[in-house]
Amino acid sequence: QYLERMRMNMNTKKIYNVVWFDDQYATLIGIQEQAHLNGIKLYGFSNAKDGIEELEKNLEKYDAAIVDGLFYKEPGQTGDTTSPHALFEVGKKIVELQPKKVLDWFILSGQTSFTKDKHLFAEAFKNNKVYDKNKDEDLKELWKDIQEAADKQPLTQIRHKHQKVFDVCKKNYIGEDASKYLMPILYSMEHPHETFDDEQHFNGLRKILEHVFRASNKFGFLHDDCITKRGVNLTWSSLFMKGEDNKNMRDKKINKSKRHFSVLLGKMVDLLRDVTCSASHTEQDGSYIEEDKENKDKTNYYEYKDQIQSNYLLYSLT
Repeated sequence: QYLERMRMNMNTKKIYNVVWFDDQYATLIGIQEQAHLNGIKLYGFSNAKDGIEELEKNLEKYDAAIVDGLFYKEPGQTGDTTSPHALFEVGKKIVELQPKKVLDWFILSGQTSFTKDKHLFAEAFKNNKVYDKNKDEDLKELWKDIQEAADKQPLTQIRHKHQKVFDVCKKNYIGEDASKYLMPILYSMEHPHETFDDEQHFNGLRKILEHVFRASNKFGFLHDDCITKRGVNLTWSSLFMKGEDNKNMRDKKINKSKRHFSVLLGKMVDLLRDVTCSASHTEQDGSYIEEDKENKDKTNYYEYKDQIQSNYLLYSLT
């Protein structure tokens, strides 16, 4: 019973994604284990350049950052080429990214030039607040401060509220890109009074559905020919997963299989496909792509949008 309670606690614990700049991150196993026990998942980078590129690409993924006092500026550097200027570069970039997202960050160092003395960059960025990686009490304080700071972040709150959903948005399931499409919609649902153009996000929902079908194919449920050179054929994919087919599929020797979607889920997927294709995947002249021409009764999104000015259609599909 004790072990079962422990498993349940681990499954329900909040998970924090933290980018970690440290040239020795791979060998600091004790710090990694402590972070893990506190629900903190560390993504390590030995140099400023690679880590900054990751932040620019996936800023919304991270809840906080940890930065060493001395580490490498460029990839491929080794030995004694560590520099405090790497910290400066990372701190400057985090400040530059604030219009997109305010990311709390913390200096963790084992160097006495940071932990015992005042350092120019630590003083400038953090009022010389430095956590000593050689002191257990400092590490405990660091984990606590990261959690408290991250819990104030709107995107972190959304990720924790829908954690089971974001657990599926990983590379071993439907892929991390799915969370990029999902997050701004969920943010809008939590902040309905902020300006929000819903039309662009129907394409995001469509992309998520494509990721689901690609994963279904990867795991052996969906026929290979439902994934074409042009991309995912959503019509064929949804039919196949419902245990159905149509003439075009039979002509391609894609015969129906056992039902993988329940009747209700199949109807929901059809609605999601029809509306998102109508809203997001038309040619400039208004005609639908070839795949969508199979659906003669396609929902006319633009007619609906002209009559009803709200985001609720997007929210309900989400």
